[in-house]
Amino acid sequence: MHATFQEIPFDPNTADDDLWRKFHVYRRARWEERGDPNWPFSPDDNFADSQRALCRDEDEARYHFVVAQDDRVIASFGGMACRPGTANHEINGHILRSYGAVLKPWRRRGIGRSWLERTLEWMPLTGATTLTVYVDDPDGHPFMRAICGEPRQVDRLSRADLQALDWAMVDRWVAAARETAPGYVVELYEDRLPEALWPEYCAAVEELQRHAPRDGLDMGDWRFTPKDLATHYEAVAIHKSDHHVVLVRDPQGEIVAVTDAGWYPYVPDQLQQFFTGVHPRTRSLGLGKLIKARMLQFARLRYAPHKLRWVHTSNATSNAAMLSINERLGFEERLVTGTYQAEKTQIEAYLGR
Repeated sequence: MHATFQEIPFDPNTADDDLWRKFHVYRRARWEERGDPNWPFSPDDNFADSQRALCRDEDEARYHFVVAQDDRVIASFGGMACRPGTANHEINGHILRSYGAVLKPWRRRGIGRSWLERTLEWMPLTGATTLTVYVDDPDGHPFMRAICGEPRQVDRLSRADLQALDWAMVDRWVAAARETAPGYVVELYEDRLPEALWPEYCAAVEELQRHAPRDGLDMGDWRFTPKDLATHYEAVAIHKSDHHVVLVRDPQGEIVAVTDAGWYPYVPDQLQQFFTGVHPRTRSLGLGKLIKARMLQFARLRYAPHKLRWVHTSNATSNAAMLSINERLGFEERLVTGTYQAEKTQIEAYLGR
């Protein structure tokens, strides 16, 4: 790393106000240079509080650094891994999820190599052996390809304009389910799920996520528990946002399809679509179209006073069925991202060890 650069540990819960101020300046500069069309820029207080909450999760080890030059933060990097003894560590303890970002004027000056050196220090702390990196910046792809080759999974970030949406088609999709899936029941929960439903809902989402495309990722099933949902709702409260769920039960009462979405008051014209899953044994019944359409119907009415216009979502490019539904709803590709995985030996080879 350049001699004038300084690496500073950045613990969201102990960082002082001055370092947080510098970090927020960096964060906004990073967001503006990306022109990010798929995620809102959260207010400083909301972002800081949400990061502090995440770092209180005792199930994960977290590492955060910033890089400064001349009293200005110019880069950030960090990592997250499951702690030994946790349920997720048993299956995915080999994974260190990491990130790194450098403002454009300071790229190609060795900061990326410094980040890799840090990942090698973090891995043995929890027994991780595989670096996993999600890349959504075009400059990041050549860097990761030089380390480990092509991404293990490619995702498409898309956006739909509700002003151009065929609402008659949306209504038809909801109505058609009465014929294609008789006996199946749709339930919609505004703002948050009742706590009594959390165990059943979390178990259903965990099961549905097992069937989501993973392509070439070296990754096992992730646990999703009421504790995880409580952490999510803590973030919802911090951001003063809304979280909505549409689910479908089969005639036996089992949850077989789920979609959820979030709305943020600081970007009132936008809705973020999160996970959508349909159990494989029910995928011929039109349930994917049903839950997506029902959520859009609801959001259109709920946020009409806020002039809701844009809906954002992300899908693996291998998920042809969901991409087909989204394209018929008018979702257009805005950005292609990739998830890369590098073994410890590949990182060492790149660094010339």
